[in-house]
Amino acid sequence: MRASIALFLLYGRLVLASRGDISTPYQECTSVCRRVHSCPSSFSHQRWTSGDCFWCKYDCMWNAVAVFSSQGLPIPQFHGKWPFYSTFWAQEPASAIFSLLNLLTVNEMRRRVQRLGEGNEERTEYSVMRRVWIGYTIVGIVTWVCSTWFHCTDHLWSERADYFTAFAFVLYANYAALLFTFPSLRRGWRSSGISTVCLLFYLRHVSNMSSHFDYGWNMALCIGCSVCTLLTYLVYLFRRWRRFGSLSSLRRSDRMLLLVLTWTVAAVSMELHDFVPFFFSVDAHALFHAATIPLPLFTAHFLELNHRESGFEYAKIV
Repeated sequence: MRASIALFLLYGRLVLASRGDISTPYQECTSVCRRVHSCPSSFSHQRWTSGDCFWCKYDCMWNAVAVFSSQGLPIPQFHGKWPFYSTFWAQEPASAIFSLLNLLTVNEMRRRVQRLGEGNEERTEYSVMRRVWIGYTIVGIVTWVCSTWFHCTDHLWSERADYFTAFAFVLYANYAALLFTFPSLRRGWRSSGISTVCLLFYLRHVSNMSSHFDYGWNMALCIGCSVCTLLTYLVYLFRRWRRFGSLSSLRRSDRMLLLVLTWTVAAVSMELHDFVPFFFSVDAHALFHAATIPLPLFTAHFLELNHRESGFEYAKIV
């Protein structure tokens, strides 16, 4: 069966190239996939992500790439994504592997955060922030599981899970930054109010995106939340600078936080680029995932340093 499709692809490539039409090969080829393998009409259907439908569409994609290359034209995207060399277990192996590594590091952060505050249970700010950071790592674990799923098999439900959990992770990071920077928000109705507002905002976003999926708006919102998180931590560092008098006198935790923020900005900047994947394996999004791998470990080290320094300063005051 694949031999007959290959003959069709070769014939189509010769005919279409001879008449200068390069937009049709992929569409006509996938129409053959539908007839031969009874593939669904919508490419968002899960059947296109595995089995004969996937590999037939995969052959069509590379046939179209060959046509574009033979005409000296730029490599196209297919359904909003660059062509990748796929394996039997993942459509985008590099991004899937990097997502798994992020899952491991955020789980290590969870393990280290759970030890924070031990022996200081009487201090409310320790117990509150400990719960906040544990919640952050749990959301992160779910996010990277969904990201791995999406890069292994791209269909409607895996895409929604990836985008919605990613936004939850970004929004939760903003929430944690607010409570960390402004301790007065951790108590009473303020904490409950902020939590409720964030939850309602998230549910409203998911509802709107479910009825009309807008990639640009989702990206803009994620970047906006990330900028708010960055500015919140800069307020924290500014207050620390005012307290200690100079940048050189900042504590080790403050310098670690500067590293976390700088690394985060550099990683997110990769997401703003778009180019043909290196060797059809690693694109800007994969590099973004690779760059975020050490961030949970850096953040855990920052929290550990801050915890020790805060305990020391508290002991001095007492």
